[in-house]
Amino acid sequence: MKESEKMKELINQIIQDLGANKPIDGILLKTQVVAHKLKNEEFLQWVKNEQNGYEDMRTVPDYRKIGCTVKALISIPFRGMINMTIPILPTGNDKIDSWFQHKCIVNSLYEIENMCRGHETEELSSPLPAFLYAKVKERLYQGTIENASVHFSASATLGIINIFKSKLLDFFLRLDDEINEGLDFSQLTDVQRKVTQIMNNTYNINAAVANTGSGAVTATNINASNFSIVSEEQKNKINELVAELEQKSQKYNNEDLKSAIDSVKNEIAKPSWDKRLLRMAFNAINGIATGIAANQLSPIVMQALSAL
Repeated sequence: MKESEKMKELINQIIQDLGANKPIDGILLKTQVVAHKLKNEEFLQWVKNEQNGYEDMRTVPDYRKIGCTVKALISIPFRGMINMTIPILPTGNDKIDSWFQHKCIVNSLYEIENMCRGHETEELSSPLPAFLYAKVKERLYQGTIENASVHFSASATLGIINIFKSKLLDFFLRLDDEINEGLDFSQLTDVQRKVTQIMNNTYNINAAVANTGSGAVTATNINASNFSIVSEEQKNKINELVAELEQKSQKYNNEDLKSAIDSVKNEIAKPSWDKRLLRMAFNAINGIATGIAANQLSPIVMQALSAL
């Protein structure tokens, strides 16, 4: 078997695993094998970081930055201890402001899954670095800070996995296209050029979630055996739900969300639908929407998933 055929087989296995929503640890192991064979340092480092966690905060991609609030336990004379949510006020320093607006999730995907699965309705927290206590103090009119912490949604944190999966699926679908068009893995220079092109021009893992379409699922070049028969009743229901998703998402002006919904629209416009990729696409929409519109969009997504 040629190297290109071996790679195509492994890539198709990963695509199948992503569509079937298999556990993330197994998907990462297979992806690590592909990353090693591709010999693209950017892709390999990204996979390792997602598998093992990010050691350098500066390399954390924007889709791992979750909206947060800062809460503090304040000791006030004659009143005792009071828990307070600290108001977000600009300091003029973007780096300082980001600590009060976003929590960078550096944990591995496996840790995120174990930490959040089954606790989606709960709130997570981590200590606020001590050097920011002075900034918290500026927002208080009285009292002494006993401790302060950053609070963020477990559901939004779990959504990182769905965004990662959708990006990974997009990458492998595009790479599979290149293999079908004759990409020869014995020609390392050509492989490097194509992988870099996918990473930089159509993938861009470090792009801000709110400003890119790279989180979308692209349902192209799937083997015909993956397609499933969908009844007219199912089609009508899905079309209604997608129209509702599109209408309600417009007010959020989020390009990733729009692109993910467009991917679903492209798939349901075809004569035959791939249910696994549609499920993956709807899961991606849910992950993207969690941090901005969970109460509005998640119930619609759940209905769509139930209808498939």
